[in-house]
This record gives sequence, C-alpha cells and structure tokens, in this order.
Amino acid sequence: MSYPGAEDAQSGLDSGRIDQATFDAIKAALDQKKAPPSDTALGGGIGFSPTYEEAETTKGNIALKKDDLDALWDYAETGVSVKILP
Repeated sequence: MSYPGAEDAQSGLDSGRIDQATFDAIKAALDQKKAPPSDTALGGGIGFSPTYEEAETTKGNIALKKDDLDALWDYAETGVSVKILP
C-alpha cells in the first residue's frame, strides 16, 4: 500500500508536520509509482498481515484473518485503490 498519499502529504505540508523537501520526495515517489518514504513525520509502511493468536500488535499493519487475506491477495493487483475507513 502506498501511504502517505498526495492528499496526506499536502495536509502534512499545510499543517507544518512536514517540510517542502519531504513533500517533494513523497510527491516524486508517487509520480513514479514508487512507495513514498516511510521515515517521515507522517509515518508509512502500512500493509496487511495475517492475525496470529500470540501477536499483541500489528505494528501499524491491518490485521486480517488468513482466509480474508488470501481473498484480498487474489483480488488486488498493483495499482488497485484501497480505502481504509474506521
């Protein structure tokens, strides 16, 4: 998954959470269809992971049951949009 996206970067720039250079780096990566930097104040590196009984945290990932993750894997391809809602 690609986070932060363009809207996230613009919001971060507008609010002062990131500077112009960081915004430009995020935008350049997105324009090149590459993963944006994940070491900014906005965070990053979000993905999907299977749930494990012994796991206490997802470390920022979205946890799915293995069957659900397999179904998503079959459906999703590079470039598909994913919207995460609360």
